[in-house]
Amino acid sequence: MEAFYLYFLSLLVVLISISVPFLCHRSKSKKSKLPPGSSGFPLVGETLHFLMSGPEKFIHQRMEKYSDEVFATSLMGQNLAVICGAAGNKFLLCTANDFVSPWLPDSLLMFLNWVESPGKSRKDLFSKIRGFHQAVIMRPEALKQYIPIMDSLTRQHLQTDWDPFHVVKVHPASQKITLILACKLLLEVDKLKQEFLKIILERKKMVLENREKAGSDVLSRTLLDENAHLLSDLEFAVYLVSLMIPTYESGSASITFVLKHLAELPHIYDMVYKEHMEIAKSKDPEELLNWEDVKKMKYSWNVVCEAMRLAPPATGAFREVETDIHFAGVTIPKGWKVLWSPFTTNKNPKYFPEPENFDPTRFEGDGPTSCTFIPFSTGPRMCPGKDYSRFLILVYMYNVVRKFKLKKLIPDEKVLYRVGPYPASGLPISVLKTGPDWPVRPVEPRTGHGSGPVHCQV
Repeated sequence: MEAFYLYFLSLLVVLISISVPFLCHRSKSKKSKLPPGSSGFPLVGETLHFLMSGPEKFIHQRMEKYSDEVFATSLMGQNLAVICGAAGNKFLLCTANDFVSPWLPDSLLMFLNWVESPGKSRKDLFSKIRGFHQAVIMRPEALKQYIPIMDSLTRQHLQTDWDPFHVVKVHPASQKITLILACKLLLEVDKLKQEFLKIILERKKMVLENREKAGSDVLSRTLLDENAHLLSDLEFAVYLVSLMIPTYESGSASITFVLKHLAELPHIYDMVYKEHMEIAKSKDPEELLNWEDVKKMKYSWNVVCEAMRLAPPATGAFREVETDIHFAGVTIPKGWKVLWSPFTTNKNPKYFPEPENFDPTRFEGDGPTSCTFIPFSTGPRMCPGKDYSRFLILVYMYNVVRKFKLKKLIPDEKVLYRVGPYPASGLPISVLKTGPDWPVRPVEPRTGHGSGPVHCQV
């Protein structure tokens, strides 16, 4: 009998501990209106629906069913609000910026091997990575040095990966060149097959022995924190991955879908070709692109923007609510996660008439209404790699269009999603070489005072 009472008492304590937070949440919900929506199945929420339908379809269906301003769902075990439309973008990314912080799922942080510890919170991680990107990697003076290097490496890439073939799979090819450029420009690694571990260990030893005179390249600077303390292997790995993933995934996706539309639309291709040839006429054949040349590619950039509108290179970004926020008559409670996604505006006919049509003229003049087209986000947390991506895409586009005619081989190739969109079969296109081979010369952004060149200093 005593054992029964002990069991009953234990069960009662468990039930109370479960019920009290639930009842408190219900009580709070009555006082504040939550966003309309569905939490889906227990534990998994609507994660399976999101993965099976893809982010674009998932978001559009719920905007139609619940609200085109804000709706609630549950993804990856998290209560989530999706804030929609131009007003929602402005609110979340600008107005409410002080009340939310960047967030990533625990599964991704586990992939990065990031473990929170005293003095090293998730918020600190994002802040340090962003500051590192802005202050070290994406400085304007460094970016301008990248352009001729991008041009030289792209010419080499086309000679080896395009010239010998009649059919090219654009997505794998674009992934290869974006990775090569990232290694060359951001990590100062000239060949992908070099032993990364050996290089890193040697550099760490150099930095440890002489911190005040550590190398000026990104790899060396990354090994020291803001207090000149040597980063751990784990922290360095997180920084390294934070550099590679955005440039590899987003850059290759943008290049792929730009070339997809050029292969589908000859009249757009002809306009781009005309602009590029005007630039080429003012240069010697072996002369590489520079900042002034890229500034002239205005129509080409409109084409890129329209391609990114139809296939955003990133599906969105998460934030964590630090204090209750109020939007469109509802309350998003502290602790909830919020998703910003370009899919709430990019194909909305209210902002873009005939949204399925490819029309680069949408971006002429003042362009679209504010906060309706933000492929690189906006506000204080705008992507620091925006200009790097712009140069990467335009330089690649310039070299391909002047050298090849393109024809798409799979008319209705399915688009899948990973970090960003990608064509299911890699976007195979027929290529007809129409331009000459150009001399390719290696380029270094600076020359040191010693006997040899100093590799890409940023």
